[in-house]
Amino acid sequence: MKGILLGVVVLVLALGFVVFNSNLKEDKKSAPENPAPTKAHVLSATNSKETKLLFVPYWGQTQERIPDSFGEELVYFGIAPGSDGIDKEEPGYMGLARFEAISEGRDTLLTLRMIDQNMSFPILKDKPRQKKNN
Repeated sequence: MKGILLGVVVLVLALGFVVFNSNLKEDKKSAPENPAPTKAHVLSATNSKETKLLFVPYWGQTQERIPDSFGEELVYFGIAPGSDGIDKEEPGYMGLARFEAISEGRDTLLTLRMIDQNMSFPILKDKPRQKKNN
């Protein structure tokens, strides 16, 4: 009985070895013999001027003007959408006038906070709704 069991185990191992080696040979055949080198693309910046941005969250504003040394452009974070356009009752929108006052004379960017998926997905799926002006 032990001899038959040992014979079956050896037979299974030998069969596995043959199948495994044949798969390795097939993988090697599929590789090209002389692979062509890929072209290296070097991207260069068209504008080498570095811009310093300052992130200004609606919850962290002060009444004082932001010093120029803090950033050339200011990014306001931000306003949030409502069911009928911009939500004018939320703190981000209500702080927008203060942001404009403390960033006078500098380039500014406005961030739209779309963190509520129940509100965001319907807006993103409805192109005409995205163009609605308040």
